[in-house]
Amino acid sequence: MSSPALNSHADLFVVNVSLGAQPDSGFLRDFSSILVVDKLADSPLTGRSDAVGIGGHSTKYITFSEAEVATLTTANTDFGVAAKRILKTIFAANIHPSTVTFLAVDFDGTDTLAEKPANLLAAGKDYYWVVPTTTNEADSNDQFDIPLVVSAFATSAIIMAGLSTQPSVDADINDIVALSTAQKERLYLTYNSNIASSDLSVGVDFAEICAIYASVDYDNNAPGGNLSLTASNATTITSATAKTFMRDNNINYAGPISGAASYVDAGVTFNGRPIYQVIFGDVIENRVQVDIMQVKAGLAGRVPPEKLPMTRTGQALVLAGLDARIQGFQRAGHILDRQEADDRGLTLPYVRGETITTADITNRQLRFSILQYHLDDARKITVNINVV
Repeated sequence: MSSPALNSHADLFVVNVSLGAQPDSGFLRDFSSILVVDKLADSPLTGRSDAVGIGGHSTKYITFSEAEVATLTTANTDFGVAAKRILKTIFAANIHPSTVTFLAVDFDGTDTLAEKPANLLAAGKDYYWVVPTTTNEADSNDQFDIPLVVSAFATSAIIMAGLSTQPSVDADINDIVALSTAQKERLYLTYNSNIASSDLSVGVDFAEICAIYASVDYDNNAPGGNLSLTASNATTITSATAKTFMRDNNINYAGPISGAASYVDAGVTFNGRPIYQVIFGDVIENRVQVDIMQVKAGLAGRVPPEKLPMTRTGQALVLAGLDARIQGFQRAGHILDRQEADDRGLTLPYVRGETITTADITNRQLRFSILQYHLDDARKITVNINVV
């Protein structure tokens, strides 16, 4: 399977999915799954008999419900302060998932973050959102900082992270800037000093943002990039220099505007792409996989099992599902409709089967192409007023 190709044009999204019809492929992905990651030294989980060991040392994970998180207090020594604040913030959001998984990594036992995604997948756990408790831009021991979390999980997850020290010069984010373009695209970074507070009633903006995006039904809804948050979850930023630096470097922050006490801007990942575009790229890739697999599984389940013929008829069977999926995404507000694309003078969107070549027949391959355009969220509004 190839990942969706992200075109440099902000509105354009070209999808090329190559998928072999084989077992363990084409399952609906859960875009509401959240994994909070901490150090075992800070969150030892010694009092949690339900913690599950994973990996070669004492690394373990547990799954939380809202009711359990509500009981966490400063006196609870199973979890660090940052971990408790993040968990509480997630479940305090107006919309949030029903459960959150917590992973405590045994760095002192020489476990590494690099092996954790594979360990979790082996345990049947696949997480779309990863929230690290660390706010370190760099760790002198090279164990637990934001770049290491991104490097471990960014292949298929989105990392929601925060800096507790207000960044205002390049040196404050050097290690994050050194990430690859693909990794930056999957890092959503904010500045929030609240995470260092010992007051558990104070929330963390990036945890609330994560809860909101994790609660969206992306098959039927298309969220924007700007959010209004609980005011106490945001950090007040008074430095104009810091605000300019964060805007110029794709670091999100919340502040008051007319109509919202805590408004998040700019709503982008660290390479400047709106977060909803990154999410939709993952959603459409997964749903196209599912649609293809359902066609194959449906034919294989008939008595007797039927072929997906290497003909236009076979293409039509696949195209029916793809067309329906794209129409659903248009209704949801993810992509432009055909008329709007035409009005803008764009190449008209399409879902099409490609000509079947000799090489296709040799490889038993049917090829399809989809061209669509993001329906973007307006961020800058300009009004020219003339009073004469």
